[in-house]
Amino acid sequence: MPRFALLVEYLGAPFAGWQRQRDQPSVQGAIEAALAKLEPGAHTIAAAGRTDAGVHATGQVAHCDLQRDWDPFSLSEALRPWSMAEIFAIGCAVALVKVVDLADVSFGPGFWMFACLVVLVVVQDNFMCRWSVWNSLSPQKQS
Repeated sequence: MPRFALLVEYLGAPFAGWQRQRDQPSVQGAIEAALAKLEPGAHTIAAAGRTDAGVHATGQVAHCDLQRDWDPFSLSEALRPWSMAEIFAIGCAVALVKVVDLADVSFGPGFWMFACLVVLVVVQDNFMCRWSVWNSLSPQKQS
């Protein structure tokens, strides 16, 4: 049973923290649900550290055990549909609502630059060969 390391980053606003909870959304629960869609059955992941409700994280490390010996690139591609883009959007919306309470928010140059950045990221994601990028970042095999 191979063990995979996961490098996780997320906006914590929509979550009740890292640890799986029975009646509230958690980061661990969301990742385990995504893994269950790849390989049926219960999956438990372990993380190096936890976050509280609403706390964001970048570079958090977790691991999972899977039945299939996935190629790391294939596993990352298989998890893409469940990469929680909607949670990112919800987190941005919650952050925007909080900012509106603190300041006067208008559609100025910063908004339009952010909108352009989002469009560029979406376009780039559709045209860039992710396998080439992954392959160039992987350690070269010595023969």
